[in-house]
Amino acid sequence: MNIYNFLRRIILWSGFLLFIGLVVACNFDEEYQYNLRFPATLIIVNDTSKTISIKQIWSNPDAESTFVLKGGTVEPGKSLRFRIAESDYRVILAGDFKLISVCGDKAPREMPGDKLPRQGVSNAQRWDVTVSIPKCDP
Repeated sequence: MNIYNFLRRIILWSGFLLFIGLVVACNFDEEYQYNLRFPATLIIVNDTSKTISIKQIWSNPDAESTFVLKGGTVEPGKSLRFRIAESDYRVILAGDFKLISVCGDKAPREMPGDKLPRQGVSNAQRWDVTVSIPKCDP
């Protein structure tokens, strides 16, 4: 066997294995990619004595970032978490959003975000914005 053929095979196999390694590493690191796209957490806290059903959360049309989040049910004293983008974090922290909720057996109501208590935490480890629903009455 010629030394050039041997080196050519080593280079081809090395390139092939490098390609396979890159493809596998990029495709199977989905959680890391998800964390890069949605680094922040929105936490909806139910400070009432009734179960709250969050129907939808969305940004105002003139907000820096537009988003729509489907809601969920929050028991009294519990919280509901959503993964959000950094730009959505800033919009929610500024109160430039609305949410539709049903509190207990009352009719659905739209709540402007600037009327709800908000608290943000941003540091190297986490980006959290907490929105509290203090009462069922408008």
